[in-house]
This record gives sequence, structure tokens and C-alpha cells, in this order.
Amino acid sequence: MTTEVSQATRAVRASIETDTQHGAVVPPLHLSSNYTFAGFGQPRQYDYTRSGNPTRDALADALADLESGAGAVVTASGMGALMLLTQFLRPGDTIIAPHDCYGGTYRLFEQQSLKGLFEVDIQLSSDETPVSVVAVDRQGRRSTLAFSLVAEQDSDRMIAKRINPLEGVEVGGYHALVIGNQDYETLPDLDTALADAEAVSAVLRDKFGYKVTLLRNADRYEVLS
Repeated sequence: MTTEVSQATRAVRASIETDTQHGAVVPPLHLSSNYTFAGFGQPRQYDYTRSGNPTRDALADALADLESGAGAVVTASGMGALMLLTQFLRPGDTIIAPHDCYGGTYRLFEQQSLKGLFEVDIQLSSDETPVSVVAVDRQGRRSTLAFSLVAEQDSDRMIAKRINPLEGVEVGGYHALVIGNQDYETLPDLDTALADAEAVSAVLRDKFGYKVTLLRNADRYEVLS
């Protein structure tokens, strides 16, 4: 007669009595970064912690067991896991993602798709998404810009529908300062910063009537002046 073990029991007993070297009931934490070879040209199961570690594998095995999975891979972060998954894709493959996915996820997909690694299909919501941008100066004075993002009819793009935050009041002109830098002394050069800044400037100017000032590769003195 066999009894199915509960998840709680499987969780607390994960990796118990698996130490074959010294017979420890609770497996030790392996903090070493390097592992010896059994002999010349005879690597063991682990040689370098970045590629494999007994403690990390014990966690992966426990997670796979609790989730009834065939296996698990442990990464340092959620974005690390996502980056790992994209490595299984081939040029021409398509990723379908929700329109409200995590911002880092969207930027990763966008940058990778621009390099031709895969295609991204962002599913848009049919409902309006209200957006409010609030600026507060040092005196506590507030300025608010409100608009809604809506799916353009018969299109896969999002467009912004401007909302006057003060109904019935003419608030005057809107100004925008857009700074696009891709050349840095101490940081790696960016690929699309200037193109992105020019695209943002065009949208603000042409769609929303902003008076736009665009600074390209400006230093701090040019920005402040």
C-alpha cells in the first residue's frame, strides 16, 4: 500500500539523505567556485560553480518535484531566466507577449527583435489605458499631463488620445526637452538612443503639438544652458 506524499512533506524532505560522501542527513552548502578533477582528463560532475553547483542542483530538483516538472534550471533573476529562454529561439520565430508585460521584458524583446533574433507580437488591450504624467518643482508646484493609450482600429499599434487635465480651461502650449545620448566616456555606446530620441520628438511634435527641443549627445553644460 502506498500513500501519496504531500507537497509540504516533499518540500521539507528535499535533498535529505543525499550526501553520499559523508552521509550528512541535511546536505551541506557548497560555496566552492572550483572543483578538482578525479585525474588527468577526468572531470567530475562539477568543475566550476557557474556551470554547475550541488546546492543549486538540489534546489532545482526540489522545485521540479514540487511543480511535477521534468527538471528545473535556477537563475539569478527573472530577467536572467527570460534571457535564457530566448536562447532557444531561432531567427524567424515569434514571441507572443501581453501588452502589459514587465517593462524589462518588453525592452529585452524589443532590442532582441531589432537584431533579427526573433519577432515579437504584443497583444493590445481593447480597453483604454489611462496615463498621467505629473511633474513637481522644488516649490511643490505640480503640472499634470493626462492621456489614454488605446488600440488603433484595424491596427496592432497603440496611439495616445490626449486629455486636457483642466476641462474648459486653455492651459497654453506644451514644451518638451528630449535628450538623446549614445556616446559616453565611461559607459558602453548605445545602439539606438539618438534614433529613439528623434522618434519621440517627432511623436510629441506631430501628434500632440509640443514645442520640442532635441539635444543630441549633449554634455551637462549644453543641457543646463
